Amino acid sequence: EQSLSFPTSEAHLAHPRAEYMFSSRSNQLHLARLALWEFQSKFKTLPRLHNIDDAKECVLLAIDILKRYKQEHKHAWLETIQSIDETVIMNTALYADVELPGYCTFLGGVVAQEVVKRFGKFTPIHQWLHVDHFELLSPEIPKDSTPTGSRYDHQIAIFGREFQTKIEKQKWFLIGCGALGCEYLKGFALMGLGCNGGLIHITDMDKIEVSNLNRQFLFRKENIGQAKSRCGASAALKMNPDMKLHAYEVPVGRDTESVFHDEFWESLDGVCNALD
Repeated sequence: EQSLSFPTSEAHLAHPRAEYMFSSRSNQLHLARLALWEFQSKFKTLPRLHNIDDAKECVLLAIDILKRYKQEHKHAWLETIQSIDETVIMNTALYADVELPGYCTFLGGVVAQEVVKRFGKFTPIHQWLHVDHFELLSPEIPKDSTPTGSRYDHQIAIFGREFQTKIEKQKWFLIGCGALGCEYLKGFALMGLGCNGGLIHITDMDKIEVSNLNRQFLFRKENIGQAKSRCGASAALKMNPDMKLHAYEVPVGRDTESVFHDEFWESLDGVCNALD
């Protein structure tokens, strides 16, 4: 049996121990997080979306934090930072108020994994996990990214209205509606894929079993014995009534070329393989 101890969160602000598998910028991201918290403490809100002045304020706060920490604390991570990476701080601040479905899913997965670790041999995260995907951002704020009151405003804030309109009109084929398929279908519903002139085809020839319920979260006890594809489509429609879905209960192969023929494949914008 292994005994673990962790410093308090307050102590770890100045002496962080971080997991590095998801970002090579953990130190700069840590300072960006500290700057965001200080901004919140000072102004009682997150930096406003796309607001350059608020983002610059965060840069100044980060510079001050680094200077203050170097004077008050002696720690190896501080010695590795010669200056603030303003691009990291600016990007973090400009989009601090944005939530993307994929990131919410990632966060849920991390939390679930930490819970499961309680009963196994793996140790908890030590103690910060910084993640960034700045490659999603354009060099400039998209001109058509002003919020419109849509449920997709967070995506529009990053990718722009033109991008959102494009994915809403896309036609995709989801093959499999089990553990992976449920997750993908949920993501499609939340991001608006196939919701305005588009279409999502789903196929899975399996029926729902009791053993599926612990990991295939679109299904409930009352769905046992029903088709996965049809129940998955029904659950997705509850998340997003604007989705256009067509459910099948047949495999993809030579025997079903009369269903999934050349015209069918040529009509698609993408195929998502969710076979376990």
